[in-house]
Amino acid sequence: MFLRISIPGSPEDGIAEIADYIATLPDPNYGTHLQDFSLPGHAVECSPSIT
Repeated sequence: MFLRISIPGSPEDGIAEIADYIATLPDPNYGTHLQDFSLPGHAVECSPSIT
């Protein structure tokens, strides 16, 4: 499983041809997604849970 994350973009980051498009940018710390698995010997990025 992965969780896609983003931060709000500016209007110039949007695609004008797509109606209601919301511009987003990758999170500056994690990129575009978090993974709950890793290579042996490395820590996972997160441990998501649904409550």
